Amino acid sequence: MRSRVFVFPIKAQMFNCHRQTTERQFCNAKINECEDSEAFNSKCAVGSWQPWSECSVTCGHGTRSRTRSFLNPKQVESECNVDLIRKDLCVGE
Repeated sequence: MRSRVFVFPIKAQMFNCHRQTTERQFCNAKINECEDSEAFNSKCAVGSWQPWSECSVTCGHGTRSRTRSFLNPKQVESECNVDLIRKDLCVGE
């Protein structure tokens, strides 16, 4: 669980920002050690993940994303089982 507070609570209230300041999430999932095993195949080699984008909203819940590319620019995405885009949930600041 994590909690946040509004830096300017009166301003948040004036702009009707009603986002939750407490967040709870349960996670019991098993995570594979090598998510992108295909990424280690030389023909499917990829570069590093780019930084996360800004959250899609300034208040409330939104999404953010990041990308990476094949090291061989001629590589066809359909030939490799590798994620090139990742999306994640975020909360606007």
